[in-house]
Amino acid sequence: MLRYFTLLFTLLFITSCTGSSSQNIPINPKTDSVFTSKKYISEVNLTGFNAKGKTYYFIKVWGFLKYNADFESIEIDWDDYFISNINKIPNMDNNEYINFIDNTISIFPKLEIKANKNDIKDYSLIDNNWFNSSYFNKTISEKLNHIFENRNNKNSKFINNSRIGNLKFNNEKKYSENEFPQQSIRLLGLARYWNIINYFFVYKNDLEENWDKVLLEFIPKFANSSDVSEYHLVVQELSSKLYDCHSMVRSDILDEKVFGRFTPNFRIEYIDTTFIISKIRTEKYDDKQLKVGDIILKMNNEPLKERYDELNKVFKGANPPSERRIINPYLLSNTDNQMSLVILRDGVQKNIDIELQDYSNYREEESKTESTLKKSVLVNKMSEDIYYLDVNHLTKSNLNINIEEVKDVPNLILDLRSGIYDNIMINLANFLLPKESDFFNSTYSDVNCPGLLRSKKGYRLGQNNESHFKGNLYVLVDENTQSASEFFTMALQSSSNTKVVGSQTAGSDGNITMFHFPGKIETIFTGIGIYYPDMKPTQRVGIKIDHHIKKSVKGIQENKDEVLEKCIEIIGI
Repeated sequence: MLRYFTLLFTLLFITSCTGSSSQNIPINPKTDSVFTSKKYISEVNLTGFNAKGKTYYFIKVWGFLKYNADFESIEIDWDDYFISNINKIPNMDNNEYINFIDNTISIFPKLEIKANKNDIKDYSLIDNNWFNSSYFNKTISEKLNHIFENRNNKNSKFINNSRIGNLKFNNEKKYSENEFPQQSIRLLGLARYWNIINYFFVYKNDLEENWDKVLLEFIPKFANSSDVSEYHLVVQELSSKLYDCHSMVRSDILDEKVFGRFTPNFRIEYIDTTFIISKIRTEKYDDKQLKVGDIILKMNNEPLKERYDELNKVFKGANPPSERRIINPYLLSNTDNQMSLVILRDGVQKNIDIELQDYSNYREEESKTESTLKKSVLVNKMSEDIYYLDVNHLTKSNLNINIEEVKDVPNLILDLRSGIYDNIMINLANFLLPKESDFFNSTYSDVNCPGLLRSKKGYRLGQNNESHFKGNLYVLVDENTQSASEFFTMALQSSSNTKVVGSQTAGSDGNITMFHFPGKIETIFTGIGIYYPDMKPTQRVGIKIDHHIKKSVKGIQENKDEVLEKCIEIIGI
């Protein structure tokens, strides 16, 4: 798990870079518009008291009070209250449960009635119909509604917005003493995370599954995890329910005991129904048994498609191409350093035994090459009129020498099928764009109004620059184009001389928020929404593409870069 978590941090911090200081306007909940393009509706309506239902509604009440009740007037450890009561709830009879919920709400002082009450119609992330559940009586329903309507919208004890809108958590104990915490603390982690997503995840209304149904599904999974590996895997599965490529888990247990740190010296692509070797990673560990274009059928006697389907239960992407990209590295992970493969080469099956390395060994070798590239001229001349630049190794050290190479060329192909370092985005945009441009709007959760989204104009990139690039710009994209790369492509699209060529991007664009589960588990998720100026979405959709072209098994076997070749063809038309 560490392999992807570390990689993401080279790609994510897109909106933390600053455009023109006059345009980098911070959020202002007092003036930013309420955003209500979609409305969440819970699909859960439980009848008949049972243990899971009582736990479900307690988690909802606990989270509602955490972000809506007045904590300034009382002294209480809200985590401890949860931990002390969560295991008692299944054994309560109906009357005991109703009295317990009523007493929980009554811990907090009654709020004064506001002249202008909060209106649920403005709150696109939440549905308060659950206030009227059969698990509650009329008094409880009225108390919950009173708190919602009259919440004073002051700063929360537990959460606040950063300058750009993503979330920062306060007064949250990590519970990292034990990698397999007791049941009540595991359920506390579920309650914390579920309520954060419930009230503050900007893309909650774009989820594949109803978030209330997810809570019902995961209560027994968190409660009944039998050991440390199962618990950490359940956290990964829950995180995947966001269908967000940013939503990855950092867990030593998963990395070492569940999936394993040992991997082969190649990368694979999953195209149509075929798993094909697309790259040999390092010369040092290449034993020459395998080559690009080999098709992998089985690993350790298990068909690779069956292993993929198992992994797909706990790993989800924002869209099908990005989902495959996320799962591929784990397909051939192993807990020991030996692996048997069945491959197909030139129509003939072969059995091959290979030795694996800890994935950090490959990264160490790759970084040696990368360190040289990050100081080098990266421009390739494809023809008299066409030049190619891969931004993956473009840094502050070599940015200017590469700009000098392409400043007067008629056609430049910019490859964004990888990451881009955020510390070069401003200077590169200043060169490529003719003027400052508005290229995105953002949404964020107003933490002082839990469940309410706001929107604002994004900052600008580029500058009014007479010496800007005046040629035609072609940007290459695919499922590896994520976050910063997607964001930068959107900026380039604000210029009329830019065309985008390739296939669907990752569809995970926006700064990130980090959350800690009990048990030394970290996860991240998209913290702000990113939209085009016309409010067309990018999440799960990806960025707009002018010319669609995908990789193929045949292209990989013939060692072709089909996207690049198609782009060159388009330029020549």
